[in-house]
Amino acid sequence: FLHRAAATRRHAGDPAGALLLMAMGFTSLSMNAPSLPKVRAAIRRVTLADAQTLLKEIMRLDTPALVHEHLNKRLDEWQLSHLLPPRD
Repeated sequence: FLHRAAATRRHAGDPAGALLLMAMGFTSLSMNAPSLPKVRAAIRRVTLADAQTLLKEIMRLDTPALVHEHLNKRLDEWQLSHLLPPRD
């Protein structure tokens, strides 16, 4: 339980991670205060159905690099890329 809570806390502060946790059925997220506005903006913009579709899409991908690329693409489509850290 503690390991899952720690992983959830780390990902909950990331807008893309929060959307995936929402799609998995998490109804409350714990994060640091500076992350809250970005996560709130993402959750308000993306419907639960769209988040669930995103989760299904990334579950079919084979590598972390492909997952990261797909998440960036979808957040671009939802006009949320400004919420992500700068890309290399």
